[in-house]
This record gives sequence, C-alpha cells and structure tokens, in this order.
Amino acid sequence: MEEIRMIGVFPGKLVKADSVQSFIDRYSLKLETVLLDPENMIVNEYVATRTPEVLLIDRKGGILYRGRIDDWAYDTGRKKPVPTTNDLFDAISELVEKGIVNVQDTEPVGCFIE
Repeated sequence: MEEIRMIGVFPGKLVKADSVQSFIDRYSLKLETVLLDPENMIVNEYVATRTPEVLLIDRKGGILYRGRIDDWAYDTGRKKPVPTTNDLFDAISELVEKGIVNVQDTEPVGCFIE
C-alpha cells in the first residue's frame, strides 16, 4: 500500500496565507502540503462544492471518497460537542486494510465555494 499524503487546498481570492496558518493551528491539522487556490482551479477540477470537503484520491487521480471529514457539523453553523462518525478516517482505514472504500460519498456540511 502506498503512503497516504494529506494536502490542504484553500480556495478563493480572499484567502490569505496567515489566515490559513491560523486555521491549521486552530484545528491541529497535519498537512504535508498547503495550496492556495485563488482561481479555484483545483476545486473546479475535482468539482468540490463546499468547504470543508475532503477527497481521497488515488495515484491516477480517481476519487475513492468524497464528502465530510466527520459528522461534527450537522448543518451549516451547527455542531455537535464531539463527532460520532469519522468518515474520512473510516475510508482511509478501509483502503489500507481491504484495498477498497465501501462508503464512497457523504454529504459535506459547510459553506459553498464561490
């Protein structure tokens, strides 16, 4: 099994590097690479619609999982005290253990990407 890399893509012209770093620090994200996407080229290529939205992509660019990280946010601006499902973690675990991802799509909750 190939190593899994975590890359953060921050879309939009209004996103600034210092606010991205604050976001990464606030949520203790372990990202290997951070990309600013002011022209939405990356999000348009993968048809991402919301932020946050995660994609688990194979070496050939195929999408193995698309959707939410977990169910912490259950509606825009509404959050649980703690998540009860960990969708991205489950998808990665299945890929590593079984070579497949059973649940390939969940509905992300967040702001629409303009």
